Amino acid sequence: MLEKFFNSALKLPNIKPITYMAIGSVLIGLGPFLVEHSGVGAEANTFYRLLIGTIFFLGFRYKQNLKSFPLLFVLISCLTGLLLFLDLYLCNKSVILTSPGIATVLSNLEIIFLIILGKIFFKESPPKGFLLLCPVALIGIFALVAPLASTLTSLELLGLILAVSASISYGLYLFFMKYALTKHPDIHPESLLALACLSGCAILGIYMAYQPENLFLLPTTQAFSSVIINGIITQVIGWWLISKSIRHISLSFSGIILLLQPAVTYFIDNIVFNRSTHFFQIIGALILLITIYFIALHHEQKEEG
Repeated sequence: MLEKFFNSALKLPNIKPITYMAIGSVLIGLGPFLVEHSGVGAEANTFYRLLIGTIFFLGFRYKQNLKSFPLLFVLISCLTGLLLFLDLYLCNKSVILTSPGIATVLSNLEIIFLIILGKIFFKESPPKGFLLLCPVALIGIFALVAPLASTLTSLELLGLILAVSASISYGLYLFFMKYALTKHPDIHPESLLALACLSGCAILGIYMAYQPENLFLLPTTQAFSSVIINGIITQVIGWWLISKSIRHISLSFSGIILLLQPAVTYFIDNIVFNRSTHFFQIIGALILLITIYFIALHHEQKEEG
């Protein structure tokens, strides 16, 4: 039933991989607001998001026997689960200590690692224009966070450190996802997501079970609804779209497109929720969006040429 639902409701024919990834990035960018709105800790938010992903993707690929997968694919999928758990947990913790906008921006610096990994392992050679625009994107990120430097508390500083750590986990997660799907083109992306969510959920679940407080508790209707919506929008639909496209897009280009996530999150955080915004930060977000547009345009022209 789930497989039929996905094929009918989520199939987007004749849409290029860049569009899949862009839509997925925007949807994932909504996650931090649901984390903040839930009122529960990073552990519960991360665990239930992974649990929902596990249920959906295992249901989607219920016909496939795990024994039919190569051992290397299973091991890499489990490794991506560990990295996904670290990324989500660190990012969610950072959201609670800082704000959705700032945490999401700093947890999306993976473009640096993806360019290096793409060059080494996939022999990707980004065009000169691309390499010139990447530093511009980093300038945009710096402009977003620089005004906060003079007013940081110790907890906010910890939140920023956790967010940057999350970006390292995120970059490695994307790399191993692309590696596994590229080496095994006959295996559906949903199978990798099912194994990744399952292993990440199991690791975090064991950790939570041994903690003195009941971290599994969702005490209010608001917490329950926020966690459920977050899992469906970000983990199921968002990551399904990204997994569908990542094997067709270079790592470096994927990193730039995924910068839509922090840019959109930051705009929503400040415009919709009316958080105080420095003019310098607005310029930074605009720089990010304009950079993404020009790189996407260059990539489109290269494909058509």
